[in-house]
Amino acid sequence: MAVVERLIRLNKVDGLVAGVVFGPVFSRRFGRSLGINPLPPDRKLCTFDCPYCECGPTSQRDSRRLDSQPFPRADVVLEAVDRAIASLSAGGVPMQSLTLTGNGETTLHPEFDSILRGLRALRDRLLPAAQIVVLTNGTRLDRPAVRAGLECADRCVVKLDAGTEHVFQQINRPLEPVTLDAITEAASGIPRVIVQTLFVRGAVDNTADGEVRAWMDRIRRIAPRGVQIYSLDRRPAQAGLVAVPRADLEQIAERLRQQARLSVDVYGNED
Repeated sequence: MAVVERLIRLNKVDGLVAGVVFGPVFSRRFGRSLGINPLPPDRKLCTFDCPYCECGPTSQRDSRRLDSQPFPRADVVLEAVDRAIASLSAGGVPMQSLTLTGNGETTLHPEFDSILRGLRALRDRLLPAAQIVVLTNGTRLDRPAVRAGLECADRCVVKLDAGTEHVFQQINRPLEPVTLDAITEAASGIPRVIVQTLFVRGAVDNTADGEVRAWMDRIRRIAPRGVQIYSLDRRPAQAGLVAVPRADLEQIAERLRQQARLSVDVYGNED
């Protein structure tokens, strides 16, 4: 079992995923999870250029020329997942989730809908107890094909790192004309949605009292199934950022629990 896990874990290098599958990793959020990267292995493609991103800076040239990017075909992604599940099952490795994540924004894949439908079929056949999880920054939630794909997911985890448009522009640095209001509105219409927020200080700070209040107002508008908050635990793309202490994250979580009556979890390095 250790050999199987090690071989698949080697697919993650230098902040970028070197292939389609990586892991499995264990976390409090998703259990033992197989990571699935539907994006090219040698570059980051995203609609954000977040200064805290562990994948490094976003190439604006590549991310604005998606038609020319070497996305792996949907059938290649699904074949890689099928093989990984077979290897892990043969090695006795239990799996609780299949998580779509990787080198940027997964919903940019032109066959996102086909990948999700294929993943659900694989899950139903091979791992019926596992959950399908999609991590997204929310910038494509208004697109019909993306929404259709998300219908196949058990959890849609949407990034929401700010309460005001000003801080949103600082902490997520969108590369296209999208607003925080548009993401909030789109996320509110997604079933089984979970909000994920990274709090940080230093060159960018989204922990000021007024910012947290505005963030909580947006959480209430979205009415998610749950909220997950955390801070830096890997080297960010930009220097000058500082992790928020666990005790401060717990205080923010408790404020939200009291005001919105939601399930709020705080995660650290070990999660």
